[in-house]
Amino acid sequence: MTTVTIPGSLVNKRKKHFLGMPAPAGYVAGVGRGATGFTTRSDIGPARDSTDLPELPPAGPTKKAR
Repeated sequence: MTTVTIPGSLVNKRKKHFLGMPAPAGYVAGVGRGATGFTTRSDIGPARDSTDLPELPPAGPTKKAR
């Protein structure tokens, strides 16, 4: 098998060599930086209880009488 050497001027120095490769076995994204997971609004729950909703006046006609 013949190895081909690519001149340094043709190599993209800004492109990371690992892009497009599969992750190593057992790899969990972000764990090495202290990340343990993520939380969504659904995980937290509603912002307030349903009993905290403001009282609204009953809906009625909005037209002014003449």
